[in-house]
Amino acid sequence: MLVTAMNPTDPPTPVHFGEDSRIADFVLDDHRAICVASALLDAGAYLIDTSLPSEEYYTWKSGVRAPCYCNCRNAISDFGARHLIADEMSESVMSAFDDVDAILGVSTAGIPWASCVADRLELPTAYIRSEKKAHGVGGFVQGHVQSGARVVIIDDLVASGGSLKKAVDALNDEANVEVAGIVSIINWGFQKMRDNLNGLNYVALTSYPQIIMAATALGKVNDAEVPRLLNFYMNPSLGY
Repeated sequence: MLVTAMNPTDPPTPVHFGEDSRIADFVLDDHRAICVASALLDAGAYLIDTSLPSEEYYTWKSGVRAPCYCNCRNAISDFGARHLIADEMSESVMSAFDDVDAILGVSTAGIPWASCVADRLELPTAYIRSEKKAHGVGGFVQGHVQSGARVVIIDDLVASGGSLKKAVDALNDEANVEVAGIVSIINWGFQKMRDNLNGLNYVALTSYPQIIMAATALGKVNDAEVPRLLNFYMNPSLGY
């Protein structure tokens, strides 16, 4: 079953993850999280295929193998999704962090979202490369970041947190700034991420529980399929 979705018109039924679940405590507003999840589904940016056998699961960049896959780049191409997500990310920056001086995107997927947020908040923006620049001037950090600035890092999706940790380390090595925190569209809340980003503040617009609730509210995932999706989330197959 391949899932895309329209915005739900009825409140979704809560999906119960159990006492030991990693429900996203960093998602600021559950109702808005479900709206973002629905926009991702509608834009074709989030796929769920419960017909896949486990050996044919999607492989994420982080090494996780899953019956679902997110490509937020598809949301960039959808005006409605892009507008909603950029507004919600901007609101999250203002709600979660005080006195922000600049917005930094993580190359490459975080760059367009950082640009959208910086425009809305009327702040400078720059980006952090995945590899150090090998020619001309500059290293990992591209664009001017004022010394002593308090910055928020923007990325599209956080799974293991490895790419973000590398970006934060590069930023600390090259620029005299304070990282106020991280804002992403999605954060899966895996323990590996929590270990990698220990000591950093992070918020996300939505996470796995809200996406599954949005999909079930739309009838795109039925009750019989939910246990398998929950089992993956509670016991992800990590390829580290």
